Amino acid sequence: MHTLYVLTLYLHSYVRWLVLGLAVAVLVRAILGVRGRRAWDASDERVQKVFLRVLDAQFLLGFLLYAGLSPIARAFFGNPGLSMRVSELRFFGVEHVFAMLSAIAVFHIGRARSRKKSDGPARHRTVLTTTLLGLVLVLAGVPWPFIHAPRPLFRTTEAAGLQAPAAGSQAGGARAEACPPSYSARCAACHGAEGRGDGMLARSLDPRPRSFTEPGWIEKRSDAELLGIIRDGGAAHGLSPIMPPHGDLPAAELDALVKCIHALAGAKD
Repeated sequence: MHTLYVLTLYLHSYVRWLVLGLAVAVLVRAILGVRGRRAWDASDERVQKVFLRVLDAQFLLGFLLYAGLSPIARAFFGNPGLSMRVSELRFFGVEHVFAMLSAIAVFHIGRARSRKKSDGPARHRTVLTTTLLGLVLVLAGVPWPFIHAPRPLFRTTEAAGLQAPAAGSQAGGARAEACPPSYSARCAACHGAEGRGDGMLARSLDPRPRSFTEPGWIEKRSDAELLGIIRDGGAAHGLSPIMPPHGDLPAAELDALVKCIHALAGAKD
């Protein structure tokens, strides 16, 4: 599942540039068509068709991530109400999705409306208007490096998580196997897959998530305290208010998460 997630994320990150490039190509051709009052020709049709096919492929990749492959999506849906208070979760859970779905709708509506135009300049004008609007929505929904939910412009294999794990990480991964599915779904996006406090959302959170591998930390907390923090959330115990409560989980699942933390605490480099 992790490999599928990484590959899908990697493709989604790079196909966006193809989408943006083709959108600009469609826009430029539409501008030239309006200014030159020329007919809609086969090359215009071909470029727009290719653009929409790539756009739909990008939508499919995004849907796969949103439907469950992405730990950020799982974290958001684990507690949507509280997730709305965390800017990065809100961005990927709501803002990014809304902007991109709106853009896709605008592009396809523009295609449908333009096909009804028999006059070349009028068709170019319709494509120009809808493509410009759709492109603005796309640009608003991209997680640029300078916004509150930053992502790299170009993912490397290291950034995408495709590099081979180090020996210490392999040991940590083995301990992580002792964790229940709820850890991956609700905790890993902040605390990290191996409990090192290096989850995908960690850098945007203040205070930073707890690293369970910090020496001596686990000895300072009883199992009852750990269970209470997980169940009640950070604010109820004088800790980070960003950590949401998980009181909806059954007692057996809460106990399993406590054991998971103990297992991860042994995953030291």
